Amino acid sequence: MMRLIPTLFALVFLSACTGSESSEGQPAALSAGDVLQRSLQFHDPQDKWPGAALHFVIDEPRIENPERQSEVFLNNAKKTFSINRRYGQTLITRGIVGDSCYSMADSVLV
Repeated sequence: MMRLIPTLFALVFLSACTGSESSEGQPAALSAGDVLQRSLQFHDPQDKWPGAALHFVIDEPRIENPERQSEVFLNNAKKTFSINRRYGQTLITRGIVGDSCYSMADSVLV
C-alpha cells in the first residue's frame, strides 16, 4: 500500500495530460474529480483507501540534520492526519482532525 501512494499522486497529475481527444482534435478536459475517480478506480479497485490507517516514517536528511525523520499518521476512516518532526530537542506535531488543524510543541497546543 505504501508503494502505491507516490504512484497514485503521480498518476493523478499525469492522467490529466493524457485525456481522450475531442471531436475537434483537442484533448477533452477532465475535472479534478474525474481524474481522482479514475485513478482510484485503477489503483484501488477494492476500495480500501477510505478505510486506510497508515503509519510510516520518512527519512529527510539535511546538511545540518542528516538524521532528520518525519513520522506520519493517516487514518481516513477517522479523518485524521498528523506529522511529527524533531527540531533539536523539541518535538513538533502538526495535524488535522476532521476540518480542524492543530500544532503542538512537546505535546502542548500552540
